[in-house]
Amino acid sequence: MKRLSTKVWVLFVTISALSIGIITILSYYFYESIYVAEVQQTLEQEATNFAVVADGTVTDTFIEEVDAYNQYATTEIFAVRNPRELSACLPFEIDYDALISGEDRQRLVNGEVVVKRGYQSRFDRDVLSVIYPIKEDTRLNGILYSYVPLSPIRDFLQSHLVLVGVSGGLLFILFAFISRFILLSVLKPLHDLQKATEDFAQGNYGVRVDVHSSDEIGTLSTTFNQMAEAVETEDQRKKQFLATVSHELRTPLSSLVGYSQSLQQGSLDAQHYPEVFQLLASESARMKRLTEDLLAVARNEDRVLAKEPLVAAELVHQTVRIVKQKAEQRTISLLVELDDSLIIEAEEQAMMQILVNLVDNAIAYSIEGKSIHIRLTSRQNEAIFEIEDEGVGIAPNHLPHITERFYRVNEARTRSDGGSGLGLTIVKQLIEASGGKLEIFSELEKGTTVKVTVPLWKEEKA
Repeated sequence: MKRLSTKVWVLFVTISALSIGIITILSYYFYESIYVAEVQQTLEQEATNFAVVADGTVTDTFIEEVDAYNQYATTEIFAVRNPRELSACLPFEIDYDALISGEDRQRLVNGEVVVKRGYQSRFDRDVLSVIYPIKEDTRLNGILYSYVPLSPIRDFLQSHLVLVGVSGGLLFILFAFISRFILLSVLKPLHDLQKATEDFAQGNYGVRVDVHSSDEIGTLSTTFNQMAEAVETEDQRKKQFLATVSHELRTPLSSLVGYSQSLQQGSLDAQHYPEVFQLLASESARMKRLTEDLLAVARNEDRVLAKEPLVAAELVHQTVRIVKQKAEQRTISLLVELDDSLIIEAEEQAMMQILVNLVDNAIAYSIEGKSIHIRLTSRQNEAIFEIEDEGVGIAPNHLPHITERFYRVNEARTRSDGGSGLGLTIVKQLIEASGGKLEIFSELEKGTTVKVTVPLWKEEKA
């Protein structure tokens, strides 16, 4: 397939050639229809003027006046008298047969003006002539023969056409080179964009194109760069995700495989069996939680929640009952402040997963003997769940990333307690699917506050 620049260049060159050809044709047309017609009109006007002077007769004085006129006129004109000789077609002063045919004579007798164009043997050249009858009543007394050679006009036309042709040819060549250069310059960004898309299709997501303008091509290049950057970012996230999943699974799998082989080979003392069995159970449970969390993340990406009216305070009470034992083990008090009148629009299972996960995190990162405040308030058409702990807090540089997959603030602690690093990712997905918003505020050594905003139930929907 031909390149776009070649196609456009061929189109420009073709248009240029057609333009030059049209100019040449128009020049010839103007010669034929305008210039020659104007010369013919001049000849007729001259003959008409002299015919008025002749007043029906051709005298010697009239012939002398016509001859005198030829001395400064650009055309040639002469008068012929002796109609008898003219009608008899006998040579007298001029060889009439070389100028006037029988048909011409008849038209002159009828009072018509005869216009002839072509070769005349009398003048041995191509001429444009006007033959004007001089009549007295119905009698033809003579003629006025006015003519101009066509060769100077044709020579001028030929010179003009040659000039037009040569100039047009030079302009054509110049335009061809200039248009080629301009097209290559203008279409170069498209060529670069094409090359970039080919590299992109081969998996080189880091390719970018230079943007040199703000026109449509520049906008297209900018859009391509944005798309490439988004795809590259997503590709890196995918690779990082797969690497993290592989790493997360490798640790428990290594433990399971290693201890299983030791048990199979009998290389472990029986006294270590309880410890080994506990470790195997713990690692198996850890793999199970990771697998369930991964499935939850994948499922929640396209999950549509079955929303219904729910008593928000009751959800909090259920959450407290679920996590109460864990809080008591760490001597952490759960302080609840609820607006019992609030009814939200959400899915019960999703909201319980959100609240349990957030309160469980607050317990895990709180200092023993401290308190966790759980509040439920409203604002306009929204219910606000607020969970505030008095824990270690989160550094400002970690806050923007804590809802990302597998992101951990404290790698060692999270791994030791079996966390997958997906809890807040799942929470954020569920909150957004519920039409709500997640906000996290934290300060090191002072604690963390998590706010979950979800829509209130509207009565008219019931």
